Amino acid sequence: MDDAKGVAMHANAIMPRMTMIDAENEEERMEGAEICSKLLHLIEFTKTDDSRRWAHIQGSGYMTIATFHMRVGMIFGYAEWKESLQKAREYYEMAVEIYKNEEDDLSVSATKKMISIIDSRLEV
Repeated sequence: MDDAKGVAMHANAIMPRMTMIDAENEEERMEGAEICSKLLHLIEFTKTDDSRRWAHIQGSGYMTIATFHMRVGMIFGYAEWKESLQKAREYYEMAVEIYKNEEDDLSVSATKKMISIIDSRLEV
């Protein structure tokens, strides 16, 4: 198996777990943070190749990381909620740039909607 196929398989295997993370559970939050770290490592690996074949992994990876941070940031009483929402916003912005480069207007629009939700929460 070549590195590219391995990276794609690994990323696609760990991203779905993030949808099941209970952000209110400290152990699961720690697991989510570890998965985020792995995804960032995989995304960095893809940046060593200039081809566009990695756009899906990069965009999906950033969206997955952003959504995790957004879920953590929405926990009532969580001390670091604001920091987590700011991180989510940063990763959504990274995804928007990838989707713009891919001319994926639907994903750009959906991701910008997530950013507006975060912005409204941060204004509170």
